[in-house]
Amino acid sequence: MPQHYRTAIRQAVAAQIRAAAPSLKRVAAHRVHAWTETDLPAAAVYTTNEAAESIDMAAAVQLQRTVTVVVEIQAAGDGADDALDQAAGEIETALPDNVGLGAVADLVLTAVETDLADDAGQPISRLAMVYEAQITARQGDPWIEES
Repeated sequence: MPQHYRTAIRQAVAAQIRAAAPSLKRVAAHRVHAWTETDLPAAAVYTTNEAAESIDMAAAVQLQRTVTVVVEIQAAGDGADDALDQAAGEIETALPDNVGLGAVADLVLTAVETDLADDAGQPISRLAMVYEAQITARQGDPWIEES
């Protein structure tokens, strides 16, 4: 069954992270609103923004889509910043330029953002790795065949 390209990108990125980031207890291919402390450190992979540009390809209109992919890592307790840095290093090493989707042309790290949140009285440290994934697809056809 075909998948929407954003779903395919999230799942491919999450699979790469699961395979190569042993410091993480959990990796989700979607937003997670509240991890339990026993789940941490953990990462969620989700998409936020998308831009599309038309590419002139004769009869069929092709779109070059740039999708923002966020890998959000969360950790708690003493040493949370060290846990975030360890996981970020594993993730950056694990994610190649192309995450195994033939249609994805590039996956580029563009920013790293950190913050501290107080979730239900427990301080949670967060590090978001922001990537751009580029995919070229025919307009009106957002599907990728699963391999």
